[in-house]
Parts: sequence; structure tokens; C-alpha cells
Amino acid sequence: MSKIVSKEVQEFVENNLNGEFFKRNVLGPYSAYKILDITLSADAVDKDMYKKFSEDEKMKMKEENNRAEAEEDINKLYNMLRKKIYPSTFFIIVNKLMKHKDVIFRKMLGDFKRSGNDYFVEAAARILVKAEDNYSNEIASMLPYIKYPYTQAIACYVLGKIGREEHIKILYEYFNKLKNNYEREAFYEGPLFGLYEMKRRFEF
Repeated sequence: MSKIVSKEVQEFVENNLNGEFFKRNVLGPYSAYKILDITLSADAVDKDMYKKFSEDEKMKMKEENNRAEAEEDINKLYNMLRKKIYPSTFFIIVNKLMKHKDVIFRKMLGDFKRSGNDYFVEAAARILVKAEDNYSNEIASMLPYIKYPYTQAIACYVLGKIGREEHIKILYEYFNKLKNNYEREAFYEGPLFGLYEMKRRFEF
């Protein structure tokens, strides 16, 4: 039985997001958003990666972790999120940033809206999904003002993970918008993943 409370939302789901919709729209096996979802768990990813690393790569990861552990400048730690880093390093950085979470989230939401840096928007997505406070209303409000379609797609992924039932319609709208305008780039898989998450969470 659906967990959706609003009659209006339930009717929208029945009319637009029935079983036929999900039969027609299946996530690709190598969807960027599936991979992003896997990386929400640092331990699983790092252990698997570590087994495959050469000794040189293991040393690089240890050095990067040590740099993050030693860094106390919040701005420098924050800017490390704009580069490719190991999952374990990411979680070291996040643990330190969360000591200043009021400042960090205000800055992150503003930067997320403007950023076309894939490393940063994916890092921000992981942080927003795991945050103690729910920022789904802020993310939904900024969606029309996000400049880059991949960033929009990532924002839709986040909404799927933490959004409220009233955000289901927004995800459907952005699924259609991104599919119509960027089908070859598959940005629509961001909101599609979000819709699958909403289906799971609200049991429709």
C-alpha cells in the first residue's frame, strides 16, 4: 500500500508513474547515478579498490589520507572536493567539515547551483544525502536555476534519496525535460533514478 498521503500526488502517480512507465524506462546497468549510489559507502568501495591497487597506488592513497588528516583550513578541505580523491579521503574531509556544518551547507548549496565541476557536484550529492538535516526543499527550489544539465541530473538523484512526496512531480518533469533535450547524454537517468528511489520509499 502506498505511503503517499496527498490525494493529488497519489492521483499524479497513478496517471503518470504506473507499472507501464517503469517497464518502458529502465536504468542502464552502468548508469552514473547507480555508481554514485554505490560510493555512498566508503568502506565497501575502498576495500574493493584497495585489493586491486599496486603498491604505488596504495602509497598514494595513504599520502592523500594523511594530507586530509593534517589539514585544518576549512576552505582548503572544502576545495579538495573539487578534485578526484579516494573515497576514504572524502570521508575524512567530510568528518572535519561537519564540525562547521552550518557554514558549509550554506556555502555548498550556493556552489552546487552554479557548479559544472563533476567531482564537486557528486561530492556535494553524497554529503546532502547523508546530512542530518533535510535540504530537499532547497534543492527543489534551486533546480530551475542550475546552469548545467549534469548538475540538474545529480540534484534530481539527491531529491530521489531525500525528497518529500510533493517532489515526485518535479522529478517526473525533469525526467521528461532532460530526456527531450539531452537523450544522447542520458542526463535523464538522474531523475529516473530519483523516481525509482521515490517508488521504493513511498511504495507506489
